[in-house]
Amino acid sequence: QGFPVSQAWLFDGVVVDFPDADIVRCGFSLLYNTREDVHTAAARLAAILDSKRYLLPQFNTRKTVT
Repeated sequence: QGFPVSQAWLFDGVVVDFPDADIVRCGFSLLYNTREDVHTAAARLAAILDSKRYLLPQFNTRKTVT
């Protein structure tokens, strides 16, 4: 379920990367991300998983990259 989770997280404003291996990656830069940013990202992920919002059709549609 990595792809729809990554799309829901992106929709919530968290920048993530989704390689083809069904893994969601996010990175934090110590230069500009705060501890609050990390907690916010984690809370948003928890809300997505708890509500199962990633199962909505809008997060399961893959777009064609050109």
